[in-house]
Amino acid sequence: MLFRTFRLVLATMILVCCRNEQVKNEVVVSHGRKDSGMVGKEVELKTNQFIDFRSLLNRVDQITCNDSIPIIKVERDKVRHIFYINLPCWDDHDIYDYSQSNVLIIHNDSIEKRLINPWVNSKYPLNDLGIVLEKDLTNKGRDANWSISPTKHILQISVSEKKLELLPVIFSELVEALEQISLEVEIRIWLIDYLPHYIPPDPPSLNNN
Repeated sequence: MLFRTFRLVLATMILVCCRNEQVKNEVVVSHGRKDSGMVGKEVELKTNQFIDFRSLLNRVDQITCNDSIPIIKVERDKVRHIFYINLPCWDDHDIYDYSQSNVLIIHNDSIEKRLINPWVNSKYPLNDLGIVLEKDLTNKGRDANWSISPTKHILQISVSEKKLELLPVIFSELVEALEQISLEVEIRIWLIDYLPHYIPPDPPSLNNN
């Protein structure tokens, strides 16, 4: 009986040691911009805790407006990826100054780049994210339709109201995309409402005849 108890204790100690070693050797990669003042103020978002995308966005606003920063974690190939969601607090009535050329949109299973010359909405499949994101981040103002600078770039992510299960898929694709392009850039990530593409009307005719 004493020997069996000893073996049980020994097995438990080995298991605990193995788990501690796994935690100690865990690889963590951070993505997204975070202010130094936000260290220790991270609040994790878990999609299974929300009933829809709207409830998740409400929680994002609540976290952001309480001087904290929302994060989303993704596990891939034994590496933990942490995404920092760097949004302004809309309750403060701040207006973030950005141009359409600096915005890349991911909505559900597609990517959108809304061009201004010509005024069209270019769509790409989600699995092209690495190619499209690299083009946007490295453009540096050469093409007026694409991002002016990586520091001004905004990656807007959204899903339809009842398709919250697509959000982890998007972030998994984002992990793969960032591994492909390997750029030393801290991207700005927003979780935000999706606004359909707007095409401005043609200017009124000056012909009075």
